[in-house]
Amino acid sequence: MATFTVPTKFIGMDSAHMSLAQFLQLQSEGWKMASHTVNHLNLPTLTLEEADFVLSESRRKLIELGFKVDNFVHPNGGYNNDIIKLTKNYRLLME
Repeated sequence: MATFTVPTKFIGMDSAHMSLAQFLQLQSEGWKMASHTVNHLNLPTLTLEEADFVLSESRRKLIELGFKVDNFVHPNGGYNNDIIKLTKNYRLLME
């Protein structure tokens, strides 16, 4: 099974980005969607409040759009102990 990620801000943003329908098609073919924040910023560079928002809003939006979301992939591979704690708050497993 493959996993795909996308910052929620970029879904269907323009012709250079995949549409919601395209992502939902992948999911229907067995792909998993992992949360990847709202805007792809490097989480350790944000305040904890900002990081909490981009994590929670990304997960909320993906669920609202019809995705099952259990995993999280850090943008730019950036994380620290505080970010790990935040991802656990949302029951997201890091990949």
